[in-house]
Amino acid sequence: MRGARMLATLGPVADEVLVFSLPGLRPGDEAFSSVFGLPLDTPGVKLICREPHGDGGRSAFDHPLAVNFDETDALLVFDDVLVPWERVFIYNNVELANALYPRSNLRNHTAHQTSIRGLVKMQFAVGVAMAVADAVKIDGFLHIQQKLGECISNIELVKSAIVRAEVEHDKLQDGFVRANLSPLEALRGFLPFAYARAIEVLQVLGAGGLIMLPTAEDFGSEIAADVDRYYQGASGMRGLDRARLFKVAWDLAGDAFGTRQLQYERYYVGDPCASWPGRFLPTTAPSARN
Repeated sequence: MRGARMLATLGPVADEVLVFSLPGLRPGDEAFSSVFGLPLDTPGVKLICREPHGDGGRSAFDHPLAVNFDETDALLVFDDVLVPWERVFIYNNVELANALYPRSNLRNHTAHQTSIRGLVKMQFAVGVAMAVADAVKIDGFLHIQQKLGECISNIELVKSAIVRAEVEHDKLQDGFVRANLSPLEALRGFLPFAYARAIEVLQVLGAGGLIMLPTAEDFGSEIAADVDRYYQGASGMRGLDRARLFKVAWDLAGDAFGTRQLQYERYYVGDPCASWPGRFLPTTAPSARN
């Protein structure tokens, strides 16, 4: 194998990689229709990683999310890699490669995981926004309540779609069940916008307070008393605690870690403008699927 593929989310620390394509291959694409799995230490396999947001030298106080939760993105390069036949599942077969994603139930399981992952990230972002609004006592204003209410409503919509996918599950011929795909596919289109809106609300509510934060060293210096006094929250929150909260908010909504997360959500399933008719939606009754 020769070429390169985009690989995100912890690829460099994985043991193996599974290479396959989403449906949409056409006759003539045989060279791109092979499916295989390989250990990442296979000769000729290379990973070109982006610069880490948490490089080991940053303060966990100043960058609480980047230091603890950064996921390394990378380009996966195959430099004339020999793939043993026992690790090849499909070879130069467009029809089988297109069928793998829907017929293996992979689309249902990944859509379910994607939706729950997106829900948790939204809940965290909205929870931070609510905490910020409470810390500076702006949560009593109607326009602030409207913004937070919009985000909370989006969370409830996501939760409802996940529950519907689970309750209205497909029953397969072999006795197994899988999540209903239709509501999960709706979330694939909805979550990138809903998450982006939650981050925007957090940025608006945090306002200038997000970009004038003291560092961890300030709280142990001769200006510590001033920092604690003038950075306290309107709710009576200590300056140290308000700084900690706003550091989380900035990491999530403004710094490199958070902007990477936002970009990841927007392009998690590829180019949102690209579509293949019938790529995901079921075309047969559940009882006829395998």
